[in-house]
Amino acid sequence: MKKPDEHWETASAVAYRLSPPSDARFADDARAERFELRFRDGRIGYATFGLRCQILDAAAAADPGVAYAARAWLAARGQRRLMAYRECQSSLAPLEQLPVLADQPFSVRSLSLLSTSGQARRVISLAPSNTELIDALGCFDRVIACDVSSDYPAGTAQLERLGHDLAPNLDRIAQLAPDLVISSLTVPGMERVVTGLHARGVPQLVLAPSSLSDVMEGAAVLSQALDVPERGADQ
Repeated sequence: MKKPDEHWETASAVAYRLSPPSDARFADDARAERFELRFRDGRIGYATFGLRCQILDAAAAADPGVAYAARAWLAARGQRRLMAYRECQSSLAPLEQLPVLADQPFSVRSLSLLSTSGQARRVISLAPSNTELIDALGCFDRVIACDVSSDYPAGTAQLERLGHDLAPNLDRIAQLAPDLVISSLTVPGMERVVTGLHARGVPQLVLAPSSLSDVMEGAAVLSQALDVPERGADQ
């Protein structure tokens, strides 16, 4: 599978990963990544995401979608706190000299965008675990498309396949106009999918289970989104 060149996006810009940051402020963070933001109006911005802090230049800080992308990036790496700074004119200033843009915990649920139009009848699943969870809730008949790896239940063989869970066809998903997409942030790279759907205004429920209790909570949340809350309590 060839990974897309773009790493994540907002409604206004697409982010491309650059070489690992040489910034001393991220010297002890081997997972930090630096991005170039190419705005649709021709502007260029920069952002560096790390596990403990995120630093945005003026252009990136002005785009509210970048904070959303930072939360998705963090969630895919098991983190649940946004600590964002605005880069000063004199670059590489110590963190304590930078204006704080955000310092707050967040929940994965806050990344979801749910439709208010009623019960979700046209559902898309973008991970095998999500497909099986939908089936366990007795709602597989609502699934209209899924990722290529989903192979259970047997009915997945008749569904339209949208690509791998790390690189589904986002434009095709938007074209299908689902009532709800069940997306995931269980591994790094999935932030591309979540931010891409968010940028397109596609309703999605984001799951990121890392424990059995997370799976049970996800089942309860999904059952609510599918309007079958009593089934979530039975899982």
